[in-house]
This record gives sequence, C-alpha cells and structure tokens, in this order.
Amino acid sequence: MPLPAPLRLVLALVAPPGCPACGEPVSGLDDRLCPACAAGLPWLGADTCPRCALPRSCAPCPARGRAWDRAWAPFAHDGPARDLVAALKFRGRLAAAELLAAPLAAGAGALVAGATLVPVPPDPVRARRRGFDHAALIAAALARRTGRPVAACLRRPAAARQLGRGRAARLAAGSAAGVVARARAPALAVVVDDVHTTGATLQACAAALRAAGAERVDVLTATRATGR
Repeated sequence: MPLPAPLRLVLALVAPPGCPACGEPVSGLDDRLCPACAAGLPWLGADTCPRCALPRSCAPCPARGRAWDRAWAPFAHDGPARDLVAALKFRGRLAAAELLAAPLAAGAGALVAGATLVPVPPDPVRARRRGFDHAALIAAALARRTGRPVAACLRRPAAARQLGRGRAARLAAGSAAGVVARARAPALAVVVDDVHTTGATLQACAAALRAAGAERVDVLTATRATGR
C-alpha cells in the first residue's frame, strides 16, 4: 500500500530515494529508474516468437508442446531489467513491481483482453522467508493498470531451489513441482511471473490450469532469458 504523501516527503528528505535498479539517487518522491538505467533497458522489440517470447528466429522453438498458447515479455533478462527483478525478489524493493508491470500493461493488451491474471504460486518456504509473493505483486500491479481480475488459483508445495540449476534439472523439477489448481480455472487465463527462463515452472502452471478447465492459457513475464 502506498505511503501517505506527508510521510513520503519526510522519508525523501531524510533518505533520498534511490533508483530501484542501481541504487543511484533520483529526484522526486516516487520510485523511478535513473536516466542511465531507463536508457539501458533491454527491450526485446516486436519481432519475437509468439510461442516462446524469444527474438526470432528461435528454431527449433523451445515452447513446442508446451501447455500455453502464447508468451510475451517486454525485456530480455539483462541489465537494468534483471536488476529490477533482483531488487524486487531479493531486496524487497516492492515498488519495482509497479515498474515491471507498466511495460507489461502497455504491450500486452491483446493477451490480457477478457482474461484472468493468474500469478505463479510461490514456494511456501521462500514466500514465508521473504514475507511477500513477488509474482502476486506484479500481477496485482498489472491488474490495476489493465482492469483485469486476479485469481490466485494455483498452489504448489515446497520445492527444490531453481536458481542456479542447469536446464535439465530445472525442467525435471518443474515437471514434478506439484502445481495444482485450488478450484476450477478461468476459461481464459494469463500466467504472470517475473522471469521466463526454461519455462519449466510456467509449463507446470499452464498444465495445471488446462487440467482445471482453462480453454486458453497465455504467459506474461517481465523478462525473458535469451539463452533459452
């Protein structure tokens, strides 16, 4: 929840706000990127594969056989975009969720039209440790900008840590992640997360939604790892 304006003013005077990506001081009361980070955002552009979200040509497409229909991300997982994800996920800069959601809302109109936003469910242990759910924060920020509803209709048990694991290990873990739907899934669902890497977790979520009755599943992430 945003702080009241008077309190934000006091905080800005005592501790000037810093760029969420690099920490450099920025002017004003709102969290925003510094000019250097804003200029360095690694936009993927329009010519990306609608299935895997990688720049073309992606052949052979790594999303062949996946349970989702379309995938899109505005940024490559690099530079200031990667730093923004890390600021949210590992440093608790919750305002970064708004900065990540803004380009999603601006560029994903066709994907979210008529759909329900479904955040990737967190690992319960890590969510308790952090005290927040980063995918849910991005989905909530995206919902405020698009007017689409959010349904936290997926859950999963504590799972092995994915960060730093190889592609084969991540895919194996994702296929056994135990993601299930809490109730019947919305007919049109958009899975929302921070990063699309191998797609293992996204696949588990999309498959669970399909099994729970979703007729169409799309994927939106703030960044896309371009190393496939």
